[in-house]
Amino acid sequence: MKYSIVISGSGGDFGCGSITDEQYEFWSDSDNEGYLSDALQQNLDEDLVIPEGAGIDGYYDQYDDVGHVFGLYEDSISIEIKDEDGKVFFAGSYGEYLDKYKDPEDCTEDWPIDNADELYAPFTEANTGAFVFWRIWQKGVFIDQIIEVEQFEPRKLTVDFCDVEGNAVISSFAYDGKPLEINYSGMDANGFEAELSWNEG
Repeated sequence: MKYSIVISGSGGDFGCGSITDEQYEFWSDSDNEGYLSDALQQNLDEDLVIPEGAGIDGYYDQYDDVGHVFGLYEDSISIEIKDEDGKVFFAGSYGEYLDKYKDPEDCTEDWPIDNADELYAPFTEANTGAFVFWRIWQKGVFIDQIIEVEQFEPRKLTVDFCDVEGNAVISSFAYDGKPLEINYSGMDANGFEAELSWNEG
């Protein structure tokens, strides 16, 4: 039987990358910090005098050597699953899905998490120096896919999870170990922001 899986919500694209001391010094200055987001989007329309070595040389997504994740905030996710006859198997929030299908007898089981990761502005000894953390806020349909199985089994729907600065972001869904295709065109951007951090180590 064919099942339609539609997963939507809000979240976006999150990344963190290292920058030079010169870049940090210039863009953290109170006179220049307001232009950082435009610089990372290669959209500067001000005649800023930028010292050699302090310029932003590429788009934001070139600054992701520390980490990068695209996904939905866990508490914003809605799920709708229908069979080929249009009968609704489940419709509700991600939290309601877990409440309905998680086995209360097994509190130690990791389901539905396949993989867990972290993405923070780096404050560890291993990551000393200057960094930029950027976010593109997005919302919309994250997954819109039809699968064909004999019978949909709720506990075969699993996720990859990332802790993004203390917020739970789900970066992918899979069914029975097979990743569901992310619908990038279904996500609409509605904002961009960036901030700098410095770690003494």
